[in-house]
Amino acid sequence: MTEAQGRARSANLLNVFGAMISDALAMTGETGADCGPSETAALITIASYPGQTIKTLAGIIGLSHSAAVRLIQKLVEGDLVRIVRGSDRRRAEVSATQAGEAFATSMLARRRGRLMAMLRSLDDGETEALTRLMERMISAQTDSVEHGDRLCRFCDLTNCPQDVCPVEQQACRLRALALPA
Repeated sequence: MTEAQGRARSANLLNVFGAMISDALAMTGETGADCGPSETAALITIASYPGQTIKTLAGIIGLSHSAAVRLIQKLVEGDLVRIVRGSDRRRAEVSATQAGEAFATSMLARRRGRLMAMLRSLDDGETEALTRLMERMISAQTDSVEHGDRLCRFCDLTNCPQDVCPVEQQACRLRALALPA
């Protein structure tokens, strides 16, 4: 097998691995509480970073502002989030309700369980090696702070705090490069 064929095969295996992860996560019951991937991403982000504006949240979850407003309204109606208006009525910040925080925590636990089950076939050394490789690949793919925010929209910050997060570390490097000299 040539080097090009080997890389093409690795890319194909990465595709299969991505599909396998996607399928496993689809079985976590994300449709519970009438929440799909966008709602789940919004809830996890809002619970992790309360006080986001709808505009910021729209960018993180990859929706237009009007679609994000509709999504947030749906979550408000489900008593999962609340909107707090600032002194400027045009500025609205979103925070999770107690039910929203519980839902986000539950979703993260179910996801973690599914993903940890996938790691059971690896020993500790292999898991550490895989972690290092994923950190390197994730860091290399984080090309802007905004992209980093989008990558981490489903992150469990208790298990990947910002001081070791490859996305956050790359975002810090990118912010430092953007500072005026």
